[in-house]
Amino acid sequence: ISAVPAGFADNLDQVNDGDANPTNEIQRLSLAGTSLSLSSGGGTVSLSPFVSPWSSSGSNIYRTSGNVGLGTTAPVTALQVYASRDVLFGSSLSGNGAKMF
Repeated sequence: ISAVPAGFADNLDQVNDGDANPTNEIQRLSLAGTSLSLSSGGGTVSLSPFVSPWSSSGSNIYRTSGNVGLGTTAPVTALQVYASRDVLFGSSLSGNGAKMF
């Protein structure tokens, strides 16, 4: 090779992008568990807050432990629904505060 292409003459840039700044080059993303990292010291972000506590199987979602609440942040039974209006379960209508057996 008789001539060095523009952008490579500084021996810093590894991409022919018309500048001599190696900090603005293409970055790579990598995912390890729940950590998303950017190459070249670009940092790491934890994705843990976005991991769902639900599992899925086909079109179903489920939990194998804990309680589920609708309208409450502290359910005390396997499924607790708190609503100020009627709630429809299947084909049976139950009023506010009524129990279904």
